[in-house]
Amino acid sequence: HEWLSQVGLATLFDHGGSPALWVAKLVLALLTAALVWRLVRRHARSPWVWGSVMVLTLAAMARGYAVRPQVVTYLGVAVLLAWLDRPRRAPTRWPTYAIVAAGFCLWANAHGAVIAGIGILGLHAVLGDEDPGHAAASVARYARSPARRASAWSAYPSSAHSRSSSSSCCA
Repeated sequence: HEWLSQVGLATLFDHGGSPALWVAKLVLALLTAALVWRLVRRHARSPWVWGSVMVLTLAAMARGYAVRPQVVTYLGVAVLLAWLDRPRRAPTRWPTYAIVAAGFCLWANAHGAVIAGIGILGLHAVLGDEDPGHAAASVARYARSPARRASAWSAYPSSAHSRSSSSSCCA
């Protein structure tokens, strides 16, 4: 399930030894941190928030940031969040979705935690393109929608009853 990253790491080691692996790990870590930094700066105004989030991010990454396939997932989550957070000036076209699908295929062959990216994408599909600060309002809106449908259904019980009885095969 991690064959692609293992092939990549083996190729790097064959061509450059341990220093090549170390440089690759450093580049991936810096790219991941830069993407997280950009996201935090875009959504938070306080330097205290920027610093706190970055300290937590770097601490979480440092614990598992060895020359191992999970570095692909760290970068994959950061890239996915940056893509979902991009400003939208025009509708997304199919080539963009093809690139995202190809990225997920690569990620799935590089590390098994691609499921985290699928979960993030699913949450984004459910919650929509709203500002993350309004996510609670979005969840509340979706939670109320079945109740709205149920209340609308009960507001017209005679039409619901007549429709079900008229379509019955045995009536």
